[in-house]
Amino acid sequence: MNLTDLENEAKAYYDKLWSNPKRIHKIIEEIPSWHFGFYEKGINNSNEAKINMMDYVGRLLELDDESFMKILDAGSGVGTTSLYLAKKYSNCIFHGITISHNESIIAGILQKKSKIRNVQFQQGSYMKTSYKNNYFDRIFALESVIYSPNKKEFVKEMYRILKPNGKLVILDIFPKKYQFNPLSIKIDSYLYQRKNLDRNLKNYYIDINKFKKFLTTEKFVEIKIHNLIKTGNIKKSILFISIILSSYALLITKLKTINKKRPFKYKFILPFIFFVLILYKLLISINSNIYYSIEAIKK
Repeated sequence: MNLTDLENEAKAYYDKLWSNPKRIHKIIEEIPSWHFGFYEKGINNSNEAKINMMDYVGRLLELDDESFMKILDAGSGVGTTSLYLAKKYSNCIFHGITISHNESIIAGILQKKSKIRNVQFQQGSYMKTSYKNNYFDRIFALESVIYSPNKKEFVKEMYRILKPNGKLVILDIFPKKYQFNPLSIKIDSYLYQRKNLDRNLKNYYIDINKFKKFLTTEKFVEIKIHNLIKTGNIKKSILFISIILSSYALLITKLKTINKKRPFKYKFILPFIFFVLILYKLLISINSNIYYSIEAIKK
């Protein structure tokens, strides 16, 4: 499995995330969903909203009790969404693909425990899959496209493996309009310890308008894009909290790494410098990042 630097970065993060025995035990026991919740009338708490998000994916995919389709979960993680939908729509065959070794193992454990047979998981990159042309009736990507190192190539691969008149569904965070700020990119690259050259990151930092152009270039039609923050289906406060928490975790990890090398000289000045960098990154994210649903049909 040949991965780009950015994919290896995401793989390392999720392998580490699911290396904690307590966390693994928790998901095996509770089988929760690990994504944002979809709020509608009658949804009273975050757990209900997370379950409703999986139902919303099913609605966007236009699944029903009589559906007989092959469906790809592109970036399936630990497999909770595919397992939930596979149980609900037993006539459909679900495939889940994730670059994380640990996630694919946990997905297999969850599948074995639940005894759901119409789903299979594999470790691999959704950027270059081994599936044949025109293989899937539906493809969905729930909060995974954000990690794609090249959104244009991702769209091409999804178009290749999707059947004519097949549907692509994406739910994820995109900037409204990304200004390619060299300072912001350099700060991000440094904090995440990315090896890619700045020019290569132009395919990673894509706003919603450019992503739509990629879809139309590949001849996707009937493209529908909805701002789920604006409609209130995704809580704006929860989105911002997630940005803050991830930024904080990033700050602590980077500080620990540097302080091990220079424990005294930089002990007091580093936290202040990194606080300013994270604040800068946070302000950009809060002002631009929006959670969208995207639907497109292969012509």
